[in-house]
Amino acid sequence: MKYLKAYLAGVAFPATLLPFVYLIVFSVDALAPARTVPFPLIPFFWGLTNMLYFAIGKQWPIKERNTRLWLTGGILGFLAGSLIVFVYKLPAQLGFPTVLYYLPLIGAPLVWGLFWRYIVKYLNDAVGLKEQ
Repeated sequence: MKYLKAYLAGVAFPATLLPFVYLIVFSVDALAPARTVPFPLIPFFWGLTNMLYFAIGKQWPIKERNTRLWLTGGILGFLAGSLIVFVYKLPAQLGFPTVLYYLPLIGAPLVWGLFWRYIVKYLNDAVGLKEQ
C-alpha cells in the first residue's frame, strides 16, 4: 500500500499540469517540434521515481530529507534535460541560439528539484507517507 501511495503522490502534480502543457504545445505553431516528445511518460516516471525514493529510503548516504528530495528531482530533471537536448534536439529545432542549446541541462534539474522539494514532499505528507 505504501508504494501505491508513493506512486499516486508522485503522479499527481505532473498529471495535473499535463493538459495545460498540451494546450500550449498544440496551440502555438512555433512549438510544433515539441509535439514529438512523449509527455504522458513524465507523470509515470515521476511516480516510479517516488516509489524508488521510498524503496531505497535509508540506504542513501544522505540522511537529510530535503537534500534527498532535491537530489531525486535533480537527477530526474537532468535525465529529462538530456533527452530534450541530445535525443529530441528541441533547442535546435525551436531555433534557440547555439549558446542556449544546453540550457535544459542546467534548468531542468533546478526546476524539477524545486518541484520535488516543495510539491512532491507536500503530496507525500498529505497521503501519509513517512520515511523510515
